[in-house]
Amino acid sequence: MPPAPPRAPAPKHTPKIPGAADATTRLRLIEAAGPVFARRGFADATVREIVAEAKANVAAVNYHFGDKLGLYRAVLEHYSGVAMAAHPVAPGGDTAATTPRARLEYFITAFLERLFHDGKPAWMSQIISREMVAPTAAFQHLAEKHMRPQLETLRAIVAELMALPTSDPRVQRSAASVIAQCVTYKQCGAAHNILTPSQTFDAKGRAELAAHITAFSLAGIAGIATAKTITKKNGHTTRRGQV
Repeated sequence: MPPAPPRAPAPKHTPKIPGAADATTRLRLIEAAGPVFARRGFADATVREIVAEAKANVAAVNYHFGDKLGLYRAVLEHYSGVAMAAHPVAPGGDTAATTPRARLEYFITAFLERLFHDGKPAWMSQIISREMVAPTAAFQHLAEKHMRPQLETLRAIVAELMALPTSDPRVQRSAASVIAQCVTYKQCGAAHNILTPSQTFDAKGRAELAAHITAFSLAGIAGIATAKTITKKNGHTTRRGQV
């Protein structure tokens, strides 16, 4: 009897990382990680707690994000992108927002809508608040990719209103003041609910708030733009101007 032909080598088996090829696992990890990071902070949050919430494997975090910091960045990126896509900083297509005043009102309205965006969970504000007080290594990426473009858009609007370059300190401070007015209603919402219960944050309340911030900002920007330094005494500068 002739010898049996040699068997073909068995195909090599590549071990499968649980969840690595599953696109839903990545999103599930992001959604599970957000509340954990908000509750504990980046330093105290553990990957084990996150994967338990996501019903995933620790290896899936390494596969999709590299490490805990990569997962944290993905959380910031995902939810910032969701809000930005829903409410862009500048109008697109056919729009009446052609004058700098109209663009300022559009910017303020859109910024408030992003802050109170229904698709962005409440815990995202907790994460941002933590980053403002104790920034992590992920903050620079968040600031450069999401915050800087918004600020540059606003500075361009303010610069046009003031007839000054965007690099002028008056432009930069005025733009920061506009942002601060909007942010305070989100970051200090609990205080506003107690101290100013008449201010609501439903669609009607946000529209009224946007109109107020726009009017207040326009008046302040005009005043700063026309103010002239007349004296400097005892280290204090006195300004005079017309709105």
